[in-house]
Amino acid sequence: MILMKVTAQEKLLGAGACKADIEPLIRYALSLHVSTAVIGMPKLQFVDQNIAIAKSFKPMNAGEMDQLRSQVASQRVSLENFFMRHRDEAV
Repeated sequence: MILMKVTAQEKLLGAGACKADIEPLIRYALSLHVSTAVIGMPKLQFVDQNIAIAKSFKPMNAGEMDQLRSQVASQRVSLENFFMRHRDEAV
């Protein structure tokens, strides 16, 4: 399985009750049974940070995964609406 847009086009990133930092989002994605995870990086400066997170990766346990899902759950409907209409632009 290939996992794409692990930060939901950056819609899950940021401060606040329903947002998350990049590290738990990447850890969550890599903790799933996937062969590949595509981690979008809107800025080149994020490459080093994402590499460091991947190098120090430790799978999330079920409790951590549940906690992150609960943290971002209120975003579910708006994310589903966004991705129903979303089209990647050719660069």
